[in-house]
Amino acid sequence: MDMKTNYKTPIIILEKRRKDIITALKRQQTEALVSEKRMVEMAIKWLKKGEDFDIDPDKSIVKLPPTQTQTACVQYRIVEDFESDKNQSWKEIRIDEKVIRPLPGSLLILE
Repeated sequence: MDMKTNYKTPIIILEKRRKDIITALKRQQTEALVSEKRMVEMAIKWLKKGEDFDIDPDKSIVKLPPTQTQTACVQYRIVEDFESDKNQSWKEIRIDEKVIRPLPGSLLILE
């Protein structure tokens, strides 16, 4: 059974915490409160990205390594191979009519 991750509840909890921190900051600004507010806002942003892209937090995430060839022209390409080992049959994936060329350091979420 494929269940969607519930991002709403933790987002609501963190948004309430952010509101409480803002109230506390109006009374007294401390470095600890300012830092906590930043961390809570960052967590909310990450959770919203997970929600927007329906990311399962149990999936593996990998970071593309530097390319093996160290020249200015080398790049990664994402292709559909059409079940062929012949790269002449492969076609680059496009999103919004643009080819996808991830850079070293780009993150991939694995199924």
